[in-house]
Amino acid sequence: MKNLKLLSFLFVAVLSFGFVSCSDDDDDDNGVKNVLNYDSKSYEISGGHILDYGYGVYNESLYNLDLYLYTKGMNIDEETGDLSGEGKVVYAELWSSTAELTAGTYTSNPWGNEVKMKANTFSSLTIWDGDTEVQFTEGTVTIGKSGDNYTITIAGTGDDGKALSASYRGTLKSFIPKM
Repeated sequence: MKNLKLLSFLFVAVLSFGFVSCSDDDDDDNGVKNVLNYDSKSYEISGGHILDYGYGVYNESLYNLDLYLYTKGMNIDEETGDLSGEGKVVYAELWSSTAELTAGTYTSNPWGNEVKMKANTFSSLTIWDGDTEVQFTEGTVTIGKSGDNYTITIAGTGDDGKALSASYRGTLKSFIPKM
């Protein structure tokens, strides 16, 4: 009888330990939430993609990669990468020395300076919702990459004086635009 009580106690203890160690609150996102903050409002980012314009567009030594992060309500054409619908889009025209979006911090190099484009710069950073478009001439786009997963943070101040911040962690679909 004493052995049965001891065995029952051990069974309950092991079962309890299993419940404690198998918690669903493990957080492996390193604090990155898929969110866009603009004009004192937050929006959930539902996805992102890259339009790959390739090598030599506007600059003979750089690749032109357009980054799009978008909120719920936007629809993506799975063949072209075109967006439509109701939602917000953050767009960054990035310049890279490689054919892939490389890890690093991209800084502003506004349009009108195509001849002087440099690797790890952006010539355009824009937020739009179909009706309104705001340009950001100052800011940063920081890219991290592990396998097929990207960690992206964007920060800037728009021509309207309002702050933009965005963070995204996930995969990015890649499209080659038809010209």
